[in-house]
Amino acid sequence: MDKNEFDNLSINEQLEIVNSESSKGISLNKFAQSMGVTESKIRKRFNKLGYFKNKESGLYEFREGFEPTPKLTKTTSKNTSKKQTSSEDQNILEKIQQLENELKTLKLEVEELKNNPNKSEVTKEDNCDKKQPENLVIRDFNGELKQISYRYDLEVLEAFEKLCTVYPHFTKQKILNTLLMEAIEKYL
Repeated sequence: MDKNEFDNLSINEQLEIVNSESSKGISLNKFAQSMGVTESKIRKRFNKLGYFKNKESGLYEFREGFEPTPKLTKTTSKNTSKKQTSSEDQNILEKIQQLENELKTLKLEVEELKNNPNKSEVTKEDNCDKKQPENLVIRDFNGELKQISYRYDLEVLEAFEKLCTVYPHFTKQKILNTLLMEAIEKYL
């Protein structure tokens, strides 16, 4: 039997063959080598489905109460090298980064409130007089990216940096793209 034939069998048929070979005294390592694969590949396949080797019998058995963990799949474009990630992967990484930034901000706020529980009352009073920022709704742009350089008035740049500190969970690129598109739609 070769690797492809073995892979095309159901998991139960694979287990039956491996356990049969093990009963004959043939190790999983020797069996795997005869097919041209590694022992760890077969073992990992069984383990992720909840089948583990019983040390007493030497056979693979299903472990009661086993719940498989969901696996994240990484997709890459056929036209990119291994060093480049696809745009989908980049979007996922950006979203993860945004969530991590939000989590850091929330953790800091919680720690601050734990250290000074009366501060929440003071903050509420102080903020009544200040203009509260509206929720910034970031648009999802999935087009091709192009890097260019512009000169900004210092006042505009400082205001933009301040806005970015109010919304640290968004990248500057996403904030700028959203603001520019809103302005274009408003005046065009």
